[in-house]
Amino acid sequence: MRFSSSSTISSVLVAIAALVFSCSHRIETEDIGQGDVSLCGRLGFAGETPFERRIILSDADGVIWTLENGSLEGELLSLAGFDATVRGRLLGQTEQGPRIFVERYEVVPPEGEEFLIGTLKEANDGILCIDERDRGAFVLEGGLVPALSEFVGQKVWVIGRRVSVVKDKMEKLEMPESRSKKPVNGSSPDSIGGSCSIEEAWGVFRVRGYGVLGL
Repeated sequence: MRFSSSSTISSVLVAIAALVFSCSHRIETEDIGQGDVSLCGRLGFAGETPFERRIILSDADGVIWTLENGSLEGELLSLAGFDATVRGRLLGQTEQGPRIFVERYEVVPPEGEEFLIGTLKEANDGILCIDERDRGAFVLEGGLVPALSEFVGQKVWVIGRRVSVVKDKMEKLEMPESRSKKPVNGSSPDSIGGSCSIEEAWGVFRVRGYGVLGL
C-alpha cells in the first residue's frame, strides 16, 4: 500500500489508525435473510505468508469473519486498520470462523472526517477524485495534491473534509470562486472522460491523507 507523506501527516494518520477509527455506533452483525449478511467492524488480515494471508473483519462480539472476493482483495487489504460496513453472502463456517463473500463495502470514517474512494482524473488546473459511492467528482486541494498527481488513473482512498458541495440531494453550497463559477450537477465517471474540467466538479475536498488501493 502506498501512502502520502509529510512527517506531520504521517504521525496524524498513524494516531488516527491506531486510536480513532471506529464505527460511530455499536459494531453489529445483522442477518438480512437468504444467506445475506451485513457486518460492521475492523478490517485486517491474518496469516504469516502471502500464501496464508486472508482478509478478516473483527466485529464487536469478537467474531473473526474471513472476507472473500478476489476482485476486492487488494482493496480490502489496503484498507486494513479502518472500520467498514460490509454486505455479502454467507459462505459457511470453517475452523477459522465464518466466511462471507463480499459484494460491497463502505469505509466508516472517524468522527469529524470524511472518506472518498474513487479514481483520480486530471483536470484543466487540478486533480479530481471520481467518488464511486455517490458518483460525484470532487476537486482535491491541500499540500498532498502534488503527490496524488503521480497516481492519476488509479483508484485511491482519501481522508479529509468536503469544504463545499453542489448536489441535488444535498444542501447546495457555493464552490469557491477560484475553483468554479458554474458547477455542473449530475456528473458521473462515465460523463467525465480523460479530459476533465474543474467546472464539472460537485465540490471541493481538502485532503489530509491518502492511500493507493490494491498496492
